Amino acid sequence: MNSPNQNHLSCRQSIYQEDHTIEKEVDSQNRQTSMIEKIKIQIKFTSDQKIIYLQNRAILRVTESHDVKGKPELFNNMDQIHNLLWEGYCCQNKKKEGKWIAFWSKKLLKNVGGYYKAGLKYGLWKDLFLNYQDQAQIFEFGEYSHGQRIGRWNYIKKDKKIGGGNYNKNGQKQGKWIELDEGFYKRKQVAYKGEYNMNGMKVGNWDIMYKNDFWKGYQQIGGGSYDLEGNQKKIGKWTELDEGFDSQKQFTYNGEYNKNGMKVGKWDIISINYGEYEYMQILIIYKNIKYIQWRWIIRLRRKLVKDWKVDRIGQKIILPQW
Repeated sequence: MNSPNQNHLSCRQSIYQEDHTIEKEVDSQNRQTSMIEKIKIQIKFTSDQKIIYLQNRAILRVTESHDVKGKPELFNNMDQIHNLLWEGYCCQNKKKEGKWIAFWSKKLLKNVGGYYKAGLKYGLWKDLFLNYQDQAQIFEFGEYSHGQRIGRWNYIKKDKKIGGGNYNKNGQKQGKWIELDEGFYKRKQVAYKGEYNMNGMKVGNWDIMYKNDFWKGYQQIGGGSYDLEGNQKKIGKWTELDEGFDSQKQFTYNGEYNKNGMKVGKWDIISINYGEYEYMQILIIYKNIKYIQWRWIIRLRRKLVKDWKVDRIGQKIILPQW
């Protein structure tokens, strides 16, 4: 039989093991330039079912969670941390129940939310887009069953459908989809158009679409093909977007993948400015999987502004800031 001291120690150890902190990169709007910047924050999960958001040890917000051990819903950008509030009822077992509604900057979001049953979403819901913020007021509308999305789901912006597709009974995307980039906002209106197979894997041709305030609609600026076997491997020629792509940094990567989904041969990087190619550029040679030799020649309006060579082994090369 355990002594009281042993029980007390066991309890303390359990609490210590439950407390943990993760680091997350989130979007933050620069109020002077209106540009979105990436910053790192810390998210601490505590044994008393609290989630603490911190930046440089300063507390940004403290929320209660009833699913710390599972997959709690987290804020995805600084706007959400400062402005988003969900309100609803929890049972004695601390599981969400009944109708839940959302507030933004203390104002009720019209018709946003839905119903929980035993802690799981069910029925029709009007969800917030993953990256919902002041510069991305987008919603997702569709149906849940036992906490999983099923049937048709649409992206809604200003009461108009701007994309979407279908989920199967297992909550997997299926068939033709137009899905928004996870970082979608005013200066990064990027969408992907293609098809999912029965197992929720991308197959065949996928187009990368882009829109800005000067264009009436979306235009294709990239894309390529995935294998048809359902391995979601990129094959053949592709035009991809830089991770930091937006209206001020429009870099695309152009080259080829082999049948194993690995980049091979010559890759060019091109910067697009409202549809015109201004920076004609960059030779990247893949000698093998690990060793990459880069030579960058960046031209701005036919004037050579950068010319250098970089060798790296297994390292990522970051494009210079403009």
